[in-house]
Amino acid sequence: MLPGPASSGRRNASGSFGALRAWLGSILEFLSNSKFGQWSLHTVAGGAVVLGLLWFLAPAKEDLPCAALYRHRPRTLSPNETNLPAFNNQVVHITGNLHDVPLEDPIFGFKRNGVKLSRHVQMFQWEPVGRERYRKIWSSELIDSKDHAHGHLNPLMMPFKNHTQFSLPIRISGSALLNFGRELNHHFDNFTSMAEVTSEDLQHLSSDLHGTLRVADGYFYRGRDMRYPSVGDVRVWFEVVAETQVSAIGLLRAHSIRACDSDNHKKRGKYSAGSSFARAPKIQ
Repeated sequence: MLPGPASSGRRNASGSFGALRAWLGSILEFLSNSKFGQWSLHTVAGGAVVLGLLWFLAPAKEDLPCAALYRHRPRTLSPNETNLPAFNNQVVHITGNLHDVPLEDPIFGFKRNGVKLSRHVQMFQWEPVGRERYRKIWSSELIDSKDHAHGHLNPLMMPFKNHTQFSLPIRISGSALLNFGRELNHHFDNFTSMAEVTSEDLQHLSSDLHGTLRVADGYFYRGRDMRYPSVGDVRVWFEVVAETQVSAIGLLRAHSIRACDSDNHKKRGKYSAGSSFARAPKIQ
């Protein structure tokens, strides 16, 4: 029996909607493989920061834990919320200050308060720039010089390695004791600022480093003169994520703000929830 006009119209509409959804899905899949589809941190008014969290694309949005972002505004959560169970497993929006703690570099004894402390190490080295041509650069990676021309050899190893440590977990100040899931730790890079090394920091060096380093322009420096470096000279500096105001959208699980995701749709691509933040309360 042939379908009537009404059923035919519904079928055509369903087919058109399916094609549109497939087309949008292909666009989102393309974006997920670009820098626009990765975890992102977006600066907003007043120095507050929106932590764009990801969730997975699926044909039926209702299957996703963060489907509420499509239909409703995220529920606004206070850092001092006394009834967290009422928000559990829901998409929430929260604004608050990061809770900093004392952090100490394990090799240099460099101490600062924050939620993240990163050590960066560079060595002055020869780099080939063409056939039998070289230049000297600061590099955080060892440049293999075994095939370099005579007189252009680099040291065989880096004297120190880069290192990053976090407060565990990264918390939001407030009586609710909210924190970010560990999967988000490395997405705080945009909050970093340089923590200058001072002469007082020399006092915390281990005995084997005493007398080998000096302070120059906010760095630990190993060499004769930082203004005129020689191959093999080393400079070490630090970056810290200190107490700062952030705003985030994510899935609340117990006391933790987590990524919005669905294990059943991991192969369908990812996209940023940052664009949906406009639907949440504005930060002044």
